Amino acid sequence: DGIFDFTYSFGAGNCLTTDVISITVNALPTVNAGADFDVCVDAGIQTLTGNPNGGIWSGTAMTSSGDFDPSVAGVGLHTVYYDYTDVNSCDNVDSVVITVNELPTVNVGNDTTLCNQPGIVQFEGTPLGGTWTGSNITSNGDFDPTGVGLFENVYTYTDANGCVNSDTMFIDVIDPTNADAGVDFEVCIDTGSVQLTGSPANGTWSGNGITPTGEYTVIADGIFDFTYSFGAGNCLTND
Repeated sequence: DGIFDFTYSFGAGNCLTTDVISITVNALPTVNAGADFDVCVDAGIQTLTGNPNGGIWSGTAMTSSGDFDPSVAGVGLHTVYYDYTDVNSCDNVDSVVITVNELPTVNVGNDTTLCNQPGIVQFEGTPLGGTWTGSNITSNGDFDPTGVGLFENVYTYTDANGCVNSDTMFIDVIDPTNADAGVDFEVCIDTGSVQLTGSPANGTWSGNGITPTGEYTVIADGIFDFTYSFGAGNCLTND
């Protein structure tokens, strides 16, 4: 850049004439669109500011005033441009690369049903390292099924890019179906085989000498305890 003089000559000898023209060569404006940056796809509108003020932005999901929408751009690398023209009509452009990061995939599994019985039930979400929030649950996933009702619990995870996602588990806490082994009774040593029947049906018997279906053969005198179990997991009851 600078001022440059040029001379134009015409004729010769006594008829030679000259004229001088000055040309000013202007430098391009220094334009700065800012540093490259990362953003999560759900981060909302990002307003970019170029320097000097008064330029025009362009690019994918970018308005001319500098509003970038990562949800419209989508996951990936996006180059946007800031174009500025100064008072001398000299134009220059700078660009910014915006990395739009996807949200982490978070999963807590299916909704589930538990019974209103004492005892903590541990839940885990994936990826590991997230935090639980909700009713009757600790931040590390210890759920206390106390009280009948439907409980909404949310697992939230933040990845290495600072992007956050969550998944929800509904836990339906119901009253357990209590196992009933019936009343105590007496038999004679020569009775032979005895069939015990518990309620509700399809439970399991346990104890010394009894089959899971409740058949017991009397072979000795004494007092014998047998347990009838119904249900499974947190809903298991015994009598």
